[in-house]
Amino acid sequence: MSLLLAVVLAILFVVAKNKWPNLKNTAAIVASIGVGVILGVGFSFTVAFIFMVILAVYDFIAVFVTKHMITLANAVSEKNLAFMVDVKEIEAVSKSNFSSKELKAYETEMSKAKISNTAFKTAVSNGLVPVSASVALGTGDLAMPLMVAVSAFKVYLSFTFSMFITFGAIIGLVLTMLILKKFKRALPAIPPLLFGIIIGILLYYAYLVL
Repeated sequence: MSLLLAVVLAILFVVAKNKWPNLKNTAAIVASIGVGVILGVGFSFTVAFIFMVILAVYDFIAVFVTKHMITLANAVSEKNLAFMVDVKEIEAVSKSNFSSKELKAYETEMSKAKISNTAFKTAVSNGLVPVSASVALGTGDLAMPLMVAVSAFKVYLSFTFSMFITFGAIIGLVLTMLILKKFKRALPAIPPLLFGIIIGILLYYAYLVL
């Protein structure tokens, strides 16, 4: 009955997401939790950690070498598929970052637009160009740290180790956001998350020694 109920709820969730696209992030988070918990329960801590190391290497290659992950992310975003959790915002960028052709097209559009937002007008008067920006995390970026945290519970049958790993993953996520803010380009999130998890593991064993 539990399995049947889960399947029915999943189908209803998919139907609801297709009807209300704004549910995409919620669907992606729920899917990430499900995958992370199932893998964490099924894998030992060692296997889960090695699996994340392999994925970190793959993520780096897929973003910086073959770049197919960027193409995939763009396709997923355009189709509003629940494979990413994303946040869209407006970012003010210096005019020096744009070519003369781009600036001319921008000024042409601005002359036609009627802008009433004060912050927008202030940015333009200061020589900045407001552009659409987005930050996105793939479901794997959320599921993999959870997988390691869940598998860690089986090592000592205690949530303490898992909490240290979760804390480390948060450090890795913050590090990713800082790097993204500085370089403003697509980044692989799993390597920084793995780095943060390693910090969490080291802190936990330091805690045991102390």
